[in-house]
Amino acid sequence: MATFAEKQNQRKQKSSAPLTRQTARVSAARHEVHPFLHLQRRMGNQAVLRFFDNKTEAPKKKSEPPSRESCDNKCGTSGGPFGNTECAFDLKSGLLTGKVTVEVFDKNPCTRPCVEVHERTHEKKIAPVCSAGKKCLDAAGNDLKKQDQCLDKHDADMKALTFSTECAAYTAEEECLSKRAKKAECTNTEGKKRWEEQMKMVKCYKGCFCKG
Repeated sequence: MATFAEKQNQRKQKSSAPLTRQTARVSAARHEVHPFLHLQRRMGNQAVLRFFDNKTEAPKKKSEPPSRESCDNKCGTSGGPFGNTECAFDLKSGLLTGKVTVEVFDKNPCTRPCVEVHERTHEKKIAPVCSAGKKCLDAAGNDLKKQDQCLDKHDADMKALTFSTECAAYTAEEECLSKRAKKAECTNTEGKKRWEEQMKMVKCYKGCFCKG
């Protein structure tokens, strides 16, 4: 998945449209977060959520899984990001649309089909959370306090899902890569190198997210 800095750059390139949420929501500083990051979170940037998790939350209990950051530091990105899946946010309102955004950046013909499998696995896993968030916001109407409660619950639900959805996605991608190992696009010099790099990364992440 994309790192914080990489996804920040992607967001800047894709759209510079500002959110029009009332400034009261920003100045409330519910988590003592810089307003810019607060707005980025409302754009659906899960990398920012991971940043919040790693930098501002209380220490985890021993029974909880390690942070996602530990897996990222251990396994790297193999030159990525190669894909991204998250709940879609309306850029004008800053609220959930109930839909899922799926993006695949990998251009290599050998590995791209498996990145697509990876991201579609995420899509199936998080779709109910995206839909539930939208229903909550619809019920909240224009009540900003209730909207914040809905968004906080959405953040918590997404966080709780991280390890299970990543485990499922990397498991599916590993299976896909194994089946494609002997394909023509994966046996030429460039394809084989890319396949090996991706498989190494996928196995590492699978081991990190699926353990326990």
